[in-house]
Amino acid sequence: MSLVKKSTHPHSTDSIPSSVPPAIPTSIRRSIRSHHQPQYLKDYFCGLIHSSHLPVEYHALVSTLTKYTEPRPYEEASKELEWVAAMEKEIDALMLNQTWEYADLPPRKRALSKKWVYKVKLEPNGTLERLKARLII
Repeated sequence: MSLVKKSTHPHSTDSIPSSVPPAIPTSIRRSIRSHHQPQYLKDYFCGLIHSSHLPVEYHALVSTLTKYTEPRPYEEASKELEWVAAMEKEIDALMLNQTWEYADLPPRKRALSKKWVYKVKLEPNGTLERLKARLII
């Protein structure tokens, strides 16, 4: 059996005699630290798909949230009477506040681009407060 110089590195195979094969670890070390949700997130239910995982008092809120959806494009919102009424209310408010007025464009000029943004507003208990449409120019 031959001896070799010991290495300072703890996992080096230089310190093992040449005739003995290196040992293969049989198990992986697992952390014994406990894993738990941080205290500041205790009131939130993130990533839950089914409301059956929630306490009973949240079932009505979840069903309300899934009942009302916010349309993305104008074409989708214009097919629902509730969203059309919300858009008309926004236009009426802009006219009443004299924020905008209808005008003809000068020749060879283009109008500013616009976008509708839709939001479902809920009461604290989860009931529908209103459907809100906002015109962004």
